[in-house]
Amino acid sequence: MPIKAEVARVTADVRTADVMDRLVVTPRQRDAVRSLSRAVGESLPGVKVHRSADGVWLASTDAEALLSVGGAIDLRWSADARLFAETATKSLTTTSESTSPR
Repeated sequence: MPIKAEVARVTADVRTADVMDRLVVTPRQRDAVRSLSRAVGESLPGVKVHRSADGVWLASTDAEALLSVGGAIDLRWSADARLFAETATKSLTTTSESTSPR
């Protein structure tokens, strides 16, 4: 019987960018950037995942989706990043509701 290769779980830190317009996800092991990028992309189909020197980042409009990521990624959230993700979509929803015609 063939042995299945185990997929290593990536541990990464989540923080807000300095300009507060995106979430930055940085792997704790520097050589895991590619694995992190692949894992986030596969976990969030349809979400644009950008690569950077620190790891990957997601725009504020996609921040809430990162809250539901599990599986191959162990995310360690800063308090600011979690609050940002939880409120980013609510803010956008509230804004679009207040500007839509009734």
